Amino acid sequence: GNSFDPKALYYSEPNDPTYFKSTSKIYPANSEGEITGILNLSTSVLVSFNTSWWKWTGANPETDATWEQIPIPIGCESHDSIALTINGFTFLSRDGIYSINAGILYQDIVTIKGEELVKKITHGRLENTIKSMNNRGISKAIYYNNKYYLACRRGRT
Repeated sequence: GNSFDPKALYYSEPNDPTYFKSTSKIYPANSEGEITGILNLSTSVLVSFNTSWWKWTGANPETDATWEQIPIPIGCESHDSIALTINGFTFLSRDGIYSINAGILYQDIVTIKGEELVKKITHGRLENTIKSMNNRGISKAIYYNNKYYLACRRGRT
């Protein structure tokens, strides 16, 4: 990212993922604050903003790229809190931890009864802990052995 333009999403040059021109940037149609996380899932690049998630599909940003908001009601707090899971991804938000089913990327999906595409997995158990975190923006997470592990700073230490 660019601290002088935190709403911009930069993309690399074709066939050179290490080179980013200063002019190679795009913005979603309805920017909702700063970019807080980026994730590659299936054939899309998912971008978290303060209050929403957007998906970018297409190979060439100048000809066939499309932006579409996806129905996740809250953004992530830290890019490093995003972890790929078996069925999608999980992340820390300002009010809890959410697990997202990858099916949310497809408009014609039919869910199995009892399956949720967006699920808050903290269920009131960790809200006080999350509120007491000094800087959620530097939290880090991994997904290991079917469990989401989150490291964070709490209190003054």
